[in-house]
Amino acid sequence: MFATARRQWPKVATATVALGAGVYAYDRTHYSVVSRAVRAMWTLSFVAYKYTRCNYADMKEMEQVHEQCAESLLQMLQKNKGLFIKIGQAIANQGPLFPMAYQKRFAQLYDAAPADDWKEIEAMLNRVYGTSNWGFTIDSDAVASASIAQVYKGHLPTGEAVAVKVQHPSIEYQLHADLWVYQNISKVYSWVFGLPFSMFTKYISSQMVQETDFGREAANGERLLAALIADGFNNRVHVPKVYPQVSKKQVLVTEWIDGTSLTETEKISANFNTHDVLHTFLDVFGRQIFRYGFVHCDPHPGNLMVRRTKWGQQQLVILDHGLYIDLPRDFEQQYSRLWQYMFTQDTTHLKEIAQSWGIDSVDIFASLVSLKPTYMTSNPPPKATQLDDDRDIQTLLGQFLKDESKFPLQLIFLTRTMRMMQNMNKQYGSPVNRINVLTRSAVAGANLGWSQRLRVSFALWVSDIVFLFVRFKQWLLGDLWGRPSLGIEDYMELFIKNTAKQHGIDFDL
Repeated sequence: MFATARRQWPKVATATVALGAGVYAYDRTHYSVVSRAVRAMWTLSFVAYKYTRCNYADMKEMEQVHEQCAESLLQMLQKNKGLFIKIGQAIANQGPLFPMAYQKRFAQLYDAAPADDWKEIEAMLNRVYGTSNWGFTIDSDAVASASIAQVYKGHLPTGEAVAVKVQHPSIEYQLHADLWVYQNISKVYSWVFGLPFSMFTKYISSQMVQETDFGREAANGERLLAALIADGFNNRVHVPKVYPQVSKKQVLVTEWIDGTSLTETEKISANFNTHDVLHTFLDVFGRQIFRYGFVHCDPHPGNLMVRRTKWGQQQLVILDHGLYIDLPRDFEQQYSRLWQYMFTQDTTHLKEIAQSWGIDSVDIFASLVSLKPTYMTSNPPPKATQLDDDRDIQTLLGQFLKDESKFPLQLIFLTRTMRMMQNMNKQYGSPVNRINVLTRSAVAGANLGWSQRLRVSFALWVSDIVFLFVRFKQWLLGDLWGRPSLGIEDYMELFIKNTAKQHGIDFDL
């Protein structure tokens, strides 16, 4: 027997080396798919081990485990790059459901988007077009880079300047493996924290897949432009023209826009009317949500620009149309009524909608949807202790979401979009009454009785009075006396954070 084993071991060793070499070669030629998956699963195993060994009754030990595991996950996501950055951002968007250690670290992923080497991009363009003649020339230095693609400035043969969005070459190899890991991350989190993260996984994954199809992105932009033209909005808002004759599934060629990004707050404030910019931004996204039935769900400052038209009029430009959601007509109508009921404190009808969506905690639900302080019940909740905060989060979410099967998944991205809208208004000092702008969009065209219209009008009037008082205080303390003063969005955030703490949630908006 031992002689047979001695004769066999060279074959086993040779096969093992060959298999290892094959895996290594595959990994090198397929953008580290294997090593990235191994790194991810190793990190997840470490996280699971730490939490199963942790003493949940010891708050100090729990905080240390949260810190250690959050840092390990962050390092893994940053090393793996690509769609892992997008996955981490998706987790960051669910921040309030995670311990503070996760919330603070995962916010860093919004700035993590390394650019590919030009030689890789050039090789990919040659492969996609089947020739070195792509139908345009392109500068070799990227002007922007994100988790899925990077953008270059180019020119058509006519001399017209264009923006060329090129997908990272690694995406097509890594996409399905990364989503598989994401689904397992969600399962681990569901098991570790006792929270239903995995119920969202399939929906979010499908949105990520759609976001990598630039043909769909082009169609989304054209669809929004058509809606804006029909709504008489095209002079105030612009969507860059697409050049389909030179675009591909992995390469999108659009009109080049000379404008100022909303990330440049000082330039925007110095050269444009910020009230008009923010009002147009909130108005057009409110119309998408409450009237058009499809929504651009990535309105961060880097995807928005302002420019002057040839007539001198300032115009908002909306970029990056990869992430859209469609709202079923029934849901769109319910969501519009929801805002009306929240604004007029119609507890009975609000509870009906919440329960039809499998939601039981009306106060938290109303505040999360509108991102404004909302008490629909007669009494505020009793104040929770820090121990209660960490111990009862599973119970709290169980009370909030009674029936997962009824929950409309569109709310995941709608809430994310609303949060970005709120943050944009806050970033510029809250020059616009966001709640009133969105409520007017929600009730426009609604079949309201005279008493309902009266209640909505009165609530809008009261809201405007409060808003004007806060703006006057900002002007008095800030512009006149040079002292910093909070805007309306700051007050809303403080109130929501305090409300959340009373319910047992600690988070950093």
